[in-house]
Amino acid sequence: MKNQYPITCYREVGYVIICSMIDVERTRQMTKMAIFEKNERDDYKTVARHDKKSYVGMFSVVGTILSVILGLLYIVVALCVVFVLNPEGISTFSWIIFSVVAAVGFVFHIYFYSRYAKRRVGQLYDESKKKNDYLEEQYRVLDKMYEEES
Repeated sequence: MKNQYPITCYREVGYVIICSMIDVERTRQMTKMAIFEKNERDDYKTVARHDKKSYVGMFSVVGTILSVILGLLYIVVALCVVFVLNPEGISTFSWIIFSVVAAVGFVFHIYFYSRYAKRRVGQLYDESKKKNDYLEEQYRVLDKMYEEES
């Protein structure tokens, strides 16, 4: 059987050597968890604070606001292009056509961007949930090691 508790001496007092026993498996487990927490930073912590519906909803609102800003930016750029190509002026009929095309494009942009953002945030939540579950399992293993020692 492998020696689970190697004796590590760390101080000598007179003729007596003070030693401690280190559990190698527990040390490995703690090191593995520390490396995971360092590499993953705070990605897994957001899952513990939110459920999926509120997490996705929060980022869907942000995504919708960003898509509105981008959509308005597209319309401004399109207006600039129209004025550069036709500097003498635009007829009323052309304004109506441009307005309808811009409004339809704006609505489609918001719809599709919001759907994509919602799906992507859902995927990010699922990945973070897996990381959080993994870390919780590692803590359970470590707790079990402590309980077996007691």
